[in-house]
Amino acid sequence: MLNNAYDKLISKVSLINDMMVEIYFAPTIADSPVLPTIFRAHADLMEAGWANYGHLTNNRSKAVYAVLDQKIVGFMTYDFQDDIWKTCWVYLSFVDPNFRQNGIFKVLHKHLEDQAQKNGSRKICSLVHTDNQPMIASGISVGRYPNYLRTEKKL
Repeated sequence: MLNNAYDKLISKVSLINDMMVEIYFAPTIADSPVLPTIFRAHADLMEAGWANYGHLTNNRSKAVYAVLDQKIVGFMTYDFQDDIWKTCWVYLSFVDPNFRQNGIFKVLHKHLEDQAQKNGSRKICSLVHTDNQPMIASGISVGRYPNYLRTEKKL
């Protein structure tokens, strides 16, 4: 069984190609069936050189995720920051390559925005590697534009 006692089905959505996906909200990723998919996606980013070697989330992080035929095909993990904007900080987002360009990212982002607004957040932020052009384009498609460029010198 994919869902657990904590995760809640929040929506069923028909995608561009008439596929029906279920959208779940995980109030914590601990004990959530989305966790293995998060680990696999993060490993892929590290191997591509688009993420540092470190854990992005914590057990209190939240997630919205998409399920198609009992398979998790996309997710967004996030937390709310304790700052004046109550920033919704997206740690990691992912759509299975076999299901990209079907509207899953936009559906997930809409549900993320709904959760952020319920929390009183005034902005949504994330870090994206400058070489990860697909994620930059996905962010722009939902209104998240590059705002700062972080510079680093590795020692």
